[in-house]
Amino acid sequence: MGSDIRTDATMTDRTETPREENIVYMDMDSGDSRKESIEGSDAMSLQGAGNSQHNHVEEVISRNKPKKDANLHVIPQDYVYTPRDITVIETIKSAPKKTQFVDIGDALLAKDDLECLIKNDMFLHDGVINAYIYCMLAHEHLQHRAGEKVHIISTFVSGQIKEDRERDIDPSKYRRIVRHVNSYLQQDMLFIPINMPGYHWYLAVANAKKREIQVLDSLGENVKRNDLATTLLGLEKWLKLAEHSPKFIKSHKWHDLNVTKWTVVKQIQEAIQTDGVSCGLFMLNYMEYWTPHGLLDQFSRRI
Repeated sequence: MGSDIRTDATMTDRTETPREENIVYMDMDSGDSRKESIEGSDAMSLQGAGNSQHNHVEEVISRNKPKKDANLHVIPQDYVYTPRDITVIETIKSAPKKTQFVDIGDALLAKDDLECLIKNDMFLHDGVINAYIYCMLAHEHLQHRAGEKVHIISTFVSGQIKEDRERDIDPSKYRRIVRHVNSYLQQDMLFIPINMPGYHWYLAVANAKKREIQVLDSLGENVKRNDLATTLLGLEKWLKLAEHSPKFIKSHKWHDLNVTKWTVVKQIQEAIQTDGVSCGLFMLNYMEYWTPHGLLDQFSRRI
């Protein structure tokens, strides 16, 4: 993560409501086996363990972004550490190595996992990406953009979709896949994180109304898309499998399930990423700010 990146030392706005009292059912991974308890505007809990220095830590991290009103502009101050952010960062840095700070969805993150947020030469950990995605899923205004419904799938699920393209799917997973597909087909836009293993993250958006796969990549348009092609083949495989299930909901928003035939539109023509590690941060910004009308946050090379 480049030293001039200032977005992901914090998560989205959160409150101090106890986790047990508020349940949000989200598109969890791991077979949906864990339904975690978080407040609708929660991002994550910073928890200390093992010594008095950390036992009282329960920080509330505020961020003006993402904007709820398309007429509001993102300003540079939205990307600058606040004193409270610095307090949290110092708490993480000084904690014992195995201290667990984040427990949201299937994202159980300890100090080691969070170091990518405070070091300049590390890729964003996929668990951190998923924690942020789960936070976005808990915000109503990020699920409805310009009158259209949006869903963001986790890196775990997108990885499963990609892998299922090249393997026989265990019948025991059919029910879960059908449940996922029924949910996806009620959306206008499906946000899919794409990973080029060991190299790069970018975002693909399945826009059902336009029958487009909209690619938002911080490296611009001159990138091979083999991983995108494989993921789309896996997604189409899921769609066709669900379509033949008696549990398939036939009244849905997608008029064409042949997603491999949809037009691929590269939304970012020129590279805006200038280092080798901040792709995950750019992808999360795209997830927050992409709408049916384009990017609301026109962040530049220095996000």
